[in-house]
Amino acid sequence: EELQVKLCYHEGKIHFTDGLWVPGSIRVFPFIDESERLIEYLKKNKIYHWADVLIDPATGCGHHVNAMSHINNKLALDINIRAVAYCDLNRVINDTKNLLVGINDISDGIPSLLTQSLGGKVLFLVNMPFALSPKKDALPLSADGGETGVKHTFSAMQAIKKFADSNTKAKAIRLCILNYSLGNSKNGSWETLEFAKETFGIDNVEFHLLEDEKMWRINGKKEQDNPMDIEKLHLKAECRFYVNDLRRDEVREGYKLLETKIRDKGWNVLGYGIIDAKVR
Repeated sequence: EELQVKLCYHEGKIHFTDGLWVPGSIRVFPFIDESERLIEYLKKNKIYHWADVLIDPATGCGHHVNAMSHINNKLALDINIRAVAYCDLNRVINDTKNLLVGINDISDGIPSLLTQSLGGKVLFLVNMPFALSPKKDALPLSADGGETGVKHTFSAMQAIKKFADSNTKAKAIRLCILNYSLGNSKNGSWETLEFAKETFGIDNVEFHLLEDEKMWRINGKKEQDNPMDIEKLHLKAECRFYVNDLRRDEVREGYKLLETKIRDKGWNVLGYGIIDAKVR
């Protein structure tokens, strides 16, 4: 199965990526629905044609950058060399112009050469791995967002803030980032929204909960309501594509402990939505 790939169509473009049969330690994200949600949001809010520069710091197989080929300058980065290879392949297949593809760890920030040189209106379109994971290496590389799901999401926000603080040429900078967020249904607070407000300013950030979308993918399907009760986290342990059979009991117990830990911190739901930040 080394040469077997998954084929999908997104915004009229062909995308090759990994299927769920590929080992989770190297697997490139197999699904297009998350990129669809982000692009739908851009179109609905009249951002789709706004940018001069599009940056995707966790590109996977390049869903965002190839789908939005109308933007003049596009940059696709990823920590996974396999993802970078897929993205470049999809660039060639779709004859996507003005797309630069490269390897980068978002926790190291945005490469300084780009910080110094990019001008115009810059849009960061971001979909970091954001599934909550109770154990190290319990979930695939493309899904694991750390214990509360925000490890990479927060790294991306910090990197973009640092980019904005150092960049002098960009006319405007905007961030749209898809994420899972712990929430409190009683007071309406969301962990990712609080962090975004601290990072970019309280008046510059909105959180749009995708209430009509299902969440918490298990065996290839998202079937839980949005937001989802924290007590359902352990259902992820039953996913045959995400959790190794030999670790299923361990991961299930890990999730149940994590559910208690999260509730003790005052969070009782998990939400699926988009942070929209006017960074500059």
